[in-house]
Amino acid sequence: MKQINFFKYQDCQIEYLKIDNNAKENILIIHGFSADFDYYHKFYDYIDSHNIHALNAPFHGNSTSSKSTMNMDYILEVLEFYISSNNLNNLTIIGHSMGGGLAMMLVKKFGDIIKNIILVGPMSRSGLVKTEVFKESFFPRNIKEYEKLAALCYYDPNIVLKNPEYMQMLENYFKNNQEKLDYIYELGHSLPNLENMDKIDEGIANYKGNLYLLYGDHDGIIDTENISNYYHSLNADTKTIVFENAGHSPWFEKEKDFFESINFILKS
Repeated sequence: MKQINFFKYQDCQIEYLKIDNNAKENILIIHGFSADFDYYHKFYDYIDSHNIHALNAPFHGNSTSSKSTMNMDYILEVLEFYISSNNLNNLTIIGHSMGGGLAMMLVKKFGDIIKNIILVGPMSRSGLVKTEVFKESFFPRNIKEYEKLAALCYYDPNIVLKNPEYMQMLENYFKNNQEKLDYIYELGHSLPNLENMDKIDEGIANYKGNLYLLYGDHDGIIDTENISNYYHSLNADTKTIVFENAGHSPWFEKEKDFFESINFILKS
């Protein structure tokens, strides 16, 4: 059974999704910067072995808040509140991009109950070499600017750029959400802060469960040449899976291979 609703955290109204698969184990999916849980809809179709939980950070999806909450520490607090309030145990976390960074930050408080962490194109210190590219491309205000971002996110950006329905949705989003983007991009500009990277590193180094690093070999957001070595330098037990001819969201371009890997991990 799929449920979409809201919960209140301080001055925020946080949108969340629950899919009850009548399972004993749970998955928490943490979205990337400027995304929302709808972006991961294919996960909900492929995964039926776990109950699925996802929530939208402030000003992502239909979540609301104030500008003062637009930083990773606050989103971390919201996630911690959700995990505690829902008594999530036997937990697997799937974190994409910024969500991968948040997944590792959750280790400090919840490391003992997290069985698996699956990182997909995750935010990490190794990606700081891409900071200028991030600043130049990750804050689009219109379709033309989005085309530059799409070139970094996909092996073949035409998978979205030649999709009329998707591009019309995106055009409408830009037209109607410029003020909302002010808040989202405030968060984005804070992501490379070294304080965030220190907390992510701490989580990688201290996590004792199963840690998986997944990414596309044409991901233009992360440092594909060094990210695997970086994770292994902090946690030698990290298991890496690379998808050929795929970008920052590899399930779009390598759907079958990607979800075969996800389900193999979940059943291990």
